[in-house]
Amino acid sequence: MKTELGPGQNWSFSRCANHGTLIGLAAAAFHHIRHAISSDIPENFYRRIVRAPTAGVSGGAILFAVIIAPMDRRLSGTDSPGGVRAQ
Repeated sequence: MKTELGPGQNWSFSRCANHGTLIGLAAAAFHHIRHAISSDIPENFYRRIVRAPTAGVSGGAILFAVIIAPMDRRLSGTDSPGGVRAQ
């Protein structure tokens, strides 16, 4: 069953940040898979194992939250992040 967003239910920052996290994690996984397939293993392998997923997860969450902020305000008709409608 598909859930429709009503007038009081706008885009959720946490939902979009979660989607960004998953996409960032997938991008980091594909990055590591590409290194494994091409046999291009960097010297600081263990440090990159931690750094790439951390950067992907953080970057994806921040990127999606930044993208959703203006959309949320425009769709809800509010000017403030607290959700107070402009008079």
